[in-house]
Amino acid sequence: MTIQNETKVKSLLASGKPLEAIVDYLVMNDDYRTKPEARSALTAYVEANNLVPSKKVPMSSLYKEWFKALSASDKKAQTKATLHTQGVALGMSEKSADWYARVYLLANELATEMSAAKTPADEAPADEAPSVKKPRAEKV
Repeated sequence: MTIQNETKVKSLLASGKPLEAIVDYLVMNDDYRTKPEARSALTAYVEANNLVPSKKVPMSSLYKEWFKALSASDKKAQTKATLHTQGVALGMSEKSADWYARVYLLANELATEMSAAKTPADEAPADEAPSVKKPRAEKV
């Protein structure tokens, strides 16, 4: 089975576009007159060629996975410049990469401070934890 504008349809499927967006594209480019006509042709084409539309992974998820994979010492060694460079390498715009670099740098600094600070509750042994008083039941 073939479809009009086959090369473009394949590239749209590979880039993760939803089927409805491809249907809109086919109708807007006058490849098909109506959406139902384009939808049925696209569905038949996808099924006949065993094509599965792939879901595009957001860059923010890729960035998060990269950061989580770093060792603790590597996380501490990150600077705004290195975080920015990684964002650009993933395909983010300069502004997005800058924003993510600032956010991850701040979050990393806060996490480091929080892990270094100990509270009195952290130092108390578990068997000496403060007891919780139960409220008395009121008599009716």
